[in-house]
Amino acid sequence: TGAVPNMMRLQLLLQAEKLPSKSSWNKKSPNALATVSDMLNVGSVMGVTRKLIGRTEIVPQTASPEWATVIVVHHSPGTQHRLSIDVFDTKEYDEQDCSS
Repeated sequence: TGAVPNMMRLQLLLQAEKLPSKSSWNKKSPNALATVSDMLNVGSVMGVTRKLIGRTEIVPQTASPEWATVIVVHHSPGTQHRLSIDVFDTKEYDEQDCSS
C-alpha cells in the first residue's frame, strides 16, 4: 500500500513514576505494562469505542517503569486524537478483555 499524503508518524515513549502499591497488584512492586488506545466516538450517543494502538513490554518489579517499546500513532495534520494510556500490573491486564 502507498503512503497517505501528509500522514505523520508520531512516536510515543512512555515511563511512569511511583506507581501506587495496591491490593490488586500481585507483588510489592508491579510487573508493569502500558497500553495506548485511540478513543473513538467521544461525545457520541453510541458511546466511546477504543481501538488498541499498541502495548509496551512488561517491566518487572518496579514502581517506576521506563518502557523501551515505541508506540507509533499515525496522524493526519488537522485531525484530533484522544488517546487513553492505561497502566496495568500483568496479572490485572491478563484478567481483562483487552482484545479491542
